[in-house]
Amino acid sequence: MIIHPAVWKQVSKMYRWFYKTDLEIKRVFEVLNLDIDNTIGLDNLEEVLNNLKYDEGIVVIKDVLQIEDFWQTQNDLILRRNSRRNMELLRFLPQLNQPLEYAPPE
Repeated sequence: MIIHPAVWKQVSKMYRWFYKTDLEIKRVFEVLNLDIDNTIGLDNLEEVLNNLKYDEGIVVIKDVLQIEDFWQTQNDLILRRNSRRNMELLRFLPQLNQPLEYAPPE
């Protein structure tokens, strides 16, 4: 059984985005206990991934899916929405000529 090359294309994009040097890529594969030759780097990453055995490929995919920066949580979405609202408020504030009145909660 083989893993589709399109999967490896996406995995290599994710690795390139997260790991910026060849040395970091080599360390990742060392930590995953995969026997990869020393020529692995950012430029030939997709080719090396295409030649992995199925079991090794599953380990790599599992590792990529655990990188938290790719997956937005509900809190991330709320923070982004609130920051947009805050920017709209900040654009509105300089237009005010008078201080806002305090309105106590009911």
